[in-house]
Formats: sequence, C-alpha cells, structure tokens
Amino acid sequence: MSLRTQRVELLAKARVIATKAQDDDRELTDAENREVAGLLAQVDDIDAKIARAEAPGSAKNVLAQISNITHPELDTPTGGKAKASLFDEADEEGMLRAVRTKTQYAAKVGQTRFKATLVSNTTLPTAGTGVSAAPPGTAAVFLRDLMPQQDSDGPTQRYYRIGAASAGTVAEAGVKPDSGVAVTPVDAALIKIANQTKLTDEFLDDAAFLFREVQQEVAMGVLRKENAEIVTAIGGASGIQVATGTLATAIDVLATAIGATEALNGLSPTAVLLNPTNLATIRTQKASTGGDYFIDPLGNGPSHIHGVPIVSTSAVPAGTAYLLTPGFGVFYVRQDVKAELGYDGGDFGSNQQTLRCEERVLPAIVRPGYIVKVTLT
Repeated sequence: MSLRTQRVELLAKARVIATKAQDDDRELTDAENREVAGLLAQVDDIDAKIARAEAPGSAKNVLAQISNITHPELDTPTGGKAKASLFDEADEEGMLRAVRTKTQYAAKVGQTRFKATLVSNTTLPTAGTGVSAAPPGTAAVFLRDLMPQQDSDGPTQRYYRIGAASAGTVAEAGVKPDSGVAVTPVDAALIKIANQTKLTDEFLDDAAFLFREVQQEVAMGVLRKENAEIVTAIGGASGIQVATGTLATAIDVLATAIGATEALNGLSPTAVLLNPTNLATIRTQKASTGGDYFIDPLGNGPSHIHGVPIVSTSAVPAGTAYLLTPGFGVFYVRQDVKAELGYDGGDFGSNQQTLRCEERVLPAIVRPGYIVKVTLT
C-alpha cells in the first residue's frame, strides 16, 4: 500500500469518529480523542516520509533522472533506455574504466540508489542480446521499511527492550500499583552483509549491456540476506505472541490472532508477513458451502487480510506468518550499501576484477509483544 493511500485511510478513520460524535451532538470521548490523536500522529509521520521521498535525492527523483540517461555501452541493443543502476553515471563509467585499465574503484551506493536499482528488477535472457522486463508485482520487498531506521555510531548497538505495562483502580490517596513494565538493555553487534562477483574483459566486450543486470542481482543478493536477517530477528525474539492453526483455515486463524494482539496491546497490526507459497494457498481457498473462491481469482490478489496489509516474501519460512504492530522494532544502519571493484588473488592474470557489495546493519526488536508468530500446519 502506498504512503498516500495509507494517509487517505487514516484520515477517513478519523473523519468517521468525528462525524459520529457530531451526528450524536456530543463531544469526543477520551478514548475517541486518543484514537483520533493517534491517527493524526500517523498522518504526520506519513507526511514526513512523503516529504523525504520527494526530496531531490529521493529514490523517486533518482529514478526520474535515470529514465532520462542513456549510455552507449549499457543501453540495451534494442535502443531502450538504460535501466536503474546500482551506481550513478560517473561511478559506472569509473568502474568500467577500472575493469579495462586493471585499477581499483570504490563507490558508496547509499539506500536511495540501492532501492532505485531494485524497484524494477529484470529477467536475464537465456540467448540473444535482449533483456526481458520482469512481470508486474515482482519488485523487491524491503522489510526494513516496516520499522523506523536510525544511524548507528559503533560496532555494537545498545537498544532497550520494553515489556507491557498494567494499571489498577485505586482510592484517593491510595498506593498506586506497580505497572510491571520492564525495560531491558540489549547490546548487539552489527551484522555485515556482503557478496562478490567476478567481471571479465570478455564479459564487457561481449555483453556490456548486462552490466546493470549484474548490478541488480548483486544488490538483490544483499537485500535477500537483509530480509532474512530481519525475519530471523523477528522470529527469534523472546516474548513474542504465538498462535497455531491449519493452512486450510489460515484466514480464520489470522482473524483470531489479529483480535488477540489488539486485545493485548490496544493497537492494530499493520503488516502480515507471508511466504508466497502460503499466500498462493489462501488465494485458492474456497467456501466450504460451495465451489466459490474466497478471493476473486481474476483480480489482483489480496492486498489485505481482515484489513491488515499483506507483505509476501520468501524470507518467511513456509508454514509461518508474522503479524507486526508498529513499534515492534528499529533498523540500525552503520554503513549504507557500498560497492568496490578491485583485484582478488589471481584476478589480474585471468583478466578479471572482483565486484564487492556490502552493508553493516542491525534489526533490533524492542517490543516483542507487538509480534505474533502464527504457525500454519
């Protein structure tokens, strides 16, 4: 769901609450005031994200610039525009020059260009010189976007894990009960995610137009591992809620789990992570009273389950789903995606260089109670 769509839905919810109070000729209750304030706070947060997304260096504007750039060596032989690159034009030319002159080159990619590279992935041809576009809906999923992102200032990051609080009714001047909230400091080492690939002179001579496709796949490898680390952190956190059920009744199981987490936290989850194979099963489920599909098979597929947006990713193991409520985690970044090109071992003698891509990050779970792990058998 786009940020602007989320904004519209949040404002619509707030408008419904205010309109009902107006129709009843009354003021908003304290609970309604809190709910509206929470909805408007989310709108403010989305407005800030939209402003960042439309800044000059944003992925949106970078993509607009890339669409107007052509490169004689990297455009497809059919004359199409060059696809989004992991590097800007200057870095790209520098890396090509480094390969051919047997020198080293380093480029800091950054998250803006990292995302711009992956938003329109491609399928490599098995023969010939053309590049086929990927089918719609196969763009990369960035699970980090489900969490606020913060800079890290060292090899180890300290964060605080917070438990749930409770309260009680007391008489005037009575002793107040302890809330029971626990704040636990956690020190965790940052994770380095990296890969490498070899580029030969022959590759650039015979298929230079595929250089950007190689860049995309290198970046995709980093993203796949990043998503896997996020899911590992989510599933491995101590204190998360759990639910079980069968895959055949997954829609009902998720409804129960959504209700349980709302009852516990007083907040609604905003994402359900599903493995694509399990999502496929949900798409093909039929009502027990007849042969009708729950979901229109000729439509675009479900984007929500019981109002909660679906995030389909192979990083989630089959047979598992995660319900996530905002505030469950923070994504720390020490080093944005960086790519370097240089010699490794016998590269010089074999007419090749090594392209290395890496980042240093840490997914941190700060509120385990905001996560529900649903096991579907």
